[in-house]
Amino acid sequence: MVELNESITRNGKKIVLIWIRLATNRYFRQRFKEFYKIHPEYRRPIDPSIEKKHVELWQVIRKNINLNTLRLCTNISGKPNPQIVPEDVFDSDIQRILCWQQDKIQYLANKSFYNRWYPGNIFPKCFIHNIDGIIFNSQYNTITENELNILINSLEYPLVIKPNMGSKGGANIDFPKNAVELKHLMNNRKNYVIQEMIRQNEFFDKFNRHGLNTIRVDLYRSVKTNEIHYLHAALRMGRGGSLDNISSGGIQCFINENGYLNDYAVDVIGNKYDRHPDTNIKFLDDIQIPRFEEMKSLAIRIAGDMYLSRLISLDLCLDINNQWRVIEINLEDIAIEFAQFAGEPFFGPFTEEVISYCRHNPWWKL
Repeated sequence: MVELNESITRNGKKIVLIWIRLATNRYFRQRFKEFYKIHPEYRRPIDPSIEKKHVELWQVIRKNINLNTLRLCTNISGKPNPQIVPEDVFDSDIQRILCWQQDKIQYLANKSFYNRWYPGNIFPKCFIHNIDGIIFNSQYNTITENELNILINSLEYPLVIKPNMGSKGGANIDFPKNAVELKHLMNNRKNYVIQEMIRQNEFFDKFNRHGLNTIRVDLYRSVKTNEIHYLHAALRMGRGGSLDNISSGGIQCFINENGYLNDYAVDVIGNKYDRHPDTNIKFLDDIQIPRFEEMKSLAIRIAGDMYLSRLISLDLCLDINNQWRVIEINLEDIAIEFAQFAGEPFFGPFTEEVISYCRHNPWWKL
């Protein structure tokens, strides 16, 4: 009976996987269509031997391999590499295999609990939490409406109010300048956190002064050794008054393994910038992120405590006191284009390891 139930479950997963792949294919067809409408040069075929090797490498996970990701990333970066991860394969297969236990640890991505899990001024200081409609202070004690009003009027503004779960692309993040604005923003909202507004280091301030410029760091827990490895980082900057999220108008510049910037940044539709369009600061490959090794060590330490997650993205900033702070933990919808638009395969030296694992552990068997 157990074997029958497992068979039904696996067959059901296979059907779900087929549906997911079809939906993913539709999404990425439209995505690449938008790229090519603006940049038809990005669809140019590249060296046939590279394309052939790319297909052979990835088709052990999924039979039909679309060449769009390889061609797009190669034509943007000028760096052909067959290990570039097909975005549709990552989205429908790889991420689901590596992150199949994510539902068990999503609470770790709840911004209201960051300081609970990681004390020591690593994450933004929080003042008020709304958790399922219940208001808590920074000590996680419930407070009355009168106590809430006293607290709101005693805070130093401006502040940050954001959803304590989600806020993908900077959605519903606001910066109230006074108590009246904050009270208005709190009305009709549920599940949010009110935090300090961190002032960034002058190095980052020169690129863009509107909001924080953050470093997105991607980490991978090895399927062989269970050890956390640093993969990549990218500098994310606001543009034209936007936040730093690339999906809300920002741009991102890849950072090499030694902390030096790439010589161009990219926006969400693949436009390249050799300088910041607002401040005119050039992206030069001799500009190094300050205290870069310290940032990497902090990211590895934080990710190391997330035992059931194999893909982790952290957003960090260097504050005005030269201290690295973690702004956000991302455990799903990992963005692989930050590295790949710079011609760097997302999994780097772990590509073969990941392919082998995914080949022998299809999602429907997990």
